[in-house]
Amino acid sequence: MRNSKSQYEGRLKKWGFHKNLTKEVWVAVDHRISKRKRDGKESEVYRGGKLMRPEKVRKETLRNRFPPTSKGVIPSSAPSPELPSGLAVCTPAGSEVTWPKTLNLPWLRFASFLERTGIFNLKSISAPKS
Repeated sequence: MRNSKSQYEGRLKKWGFHKNLTKEVWVAVDHRISKRKRDGKESEVYRGGKLMRPEKVRKETLRNRFPPTSKGVIPSSAPSPELPSGLAVCTPAGSEVTWPKTLNLPWLRFASFLERTGIFNLKSISAPKS
């Protein structure tokens, strides 16, 4: 027996799968982003572990934002509303540090040789204190 489209849609809805986020969720995301901005932090929104496009986040938070005179406004001092599971607002990852390919420098090769022979332990040396 084949299931109909509406049966599939009903089952997915029952399991909590949604194509779009609700107004309440966007209001919570907007509150969290605004609060982080006041603290001087940048924010990225992840849904299901995937980064949401900043343009979409901006568009949806602006579209679902309460008007300034609305009674539904969350006070800025209030704790951020809970976000549903699978949704996260966090600080963007820093740029990756790429180390130059220095493992072939003569002094590193020599130190590695001394370490292999047991004469010298490179890990016992600490960095100079500033």
